[in-house]
Amino acid sequence: MSCLGGFRCANSSHLDTNAGRAVSWKRCCSPSWREKVLNTVLERSPTRFVRRAGPAFTCRAQLSDPDYEVETKRDYWLTGSVQEDVSDFARSIENQLFEAIGNDLANGSVDPRMEFIDSMNPFGQIDDPSSSVDQLNGTDSRLMRMIIENRFYESTKFRKIDIELARRQDKLQVLHCIMVPRIKYDLPIFACDMVGAGRVNFAAVDLTPSSLSAKLPEALDLRITERMNSDPSKSWLEPPPKSPESKQKRLPEWFAEMSSDRMRMMAPKDKNDIEKFSDYALMLLEVYLEFVCEAEEAPEDRLGDIKAAHKRFFHNNLQNIKTRAALKSCFGEEFTEYYMSEVMFDYQEC
Repeated sequence: MSCLGGFRCANSSHLDTNAGRAVSWKRCCSPSWREKVLNTVLERSPTRFVRRAGPAFTCRAQLSDPDYEVETKRDYWLTGSVQEDVSDFARSIENQLFEAIGNDLANGSVDPRMEFIDSMNPFGQIDDPSSSVDQLNGTDSRLMRMIIENRFYESTKFRKIDIELARRQDKLQVLHCIMVPRIKYDLPIFACDMVGAGRVNFAAVDLTPSSLSAKLPEALDLRITERMNSDPSKSWLEPPPKSPESKQKRLPEWFAEMSSDRMRMMAPKDKNDIEKFSDYALMLLEVYLEFVCEAEEAPEDRLGDIKAAHKRFFHNNLQNIKTRAALKSCFGEEFTEYYMSEVMFDYQEC
């Protein structure tokens, strides 16, 4: 669920959300409401923003004057229910997104019921997420209740951005992030996952190429190399081994055929491993977003390959039996099919 934290603008009218509660981004931050907030920021003399009480963190939208900052986000409802490494990583992704293209983000065109989902009422609109979270934390951990929280965005160059946190009562927790460019841009799809149960035991990130050859644009690949070489003190994650006896051999075919050379996955053993993964993933995201900002529309003769690569990405991800099984165990077959094909991995030619 995307939320805008209430704040008071000194020397201005009180721009406020529902005090003490987070409010859906779709409800409280329609384009006209958001424009009103940003215009107020830009039109007034230097202003100090003060957050209201309650858990919150800051996403800094890049406006025309770098001295202005808009505090735009309440924290995730699930923050206290997932481990700190997972929620911190989700915040870092979102902060980086806002710093790069915050002035171009809009609400995602997705079923609003999918912003906060409780397996006790999967197709219903949840009016009080805090109550669902309290029940999730306070009941028998052997049950298979699950809560999913999504934040959806879109922009001039992104058809869809989804940052998802999920928590099941048996302690399974997931962070899933996907950033899908519009078809007319020759840009890879950013995808990242963290999975854990008590601790993070799996993490993966990739820039899935917009080409059936699974090759990244040379200019982007070179920029990533230059960024990695610019800090020789940094120990970046190494690519997965490709020898016949390695774990790479056991990657599902549907995943391996579309992965780029920049793909990294690991089973973290400790905090240092998690930090190492986070550093690499956020570096990759930073360079990627810089490249996105500069991208021009692709030539006509590239569109067929781009469409085919996008279609392969979504079709292949629908074959992820682990994701399907985890959802089905809590939500049943009907909702699982809807959620995977219409929300998580919905192919659209736009």
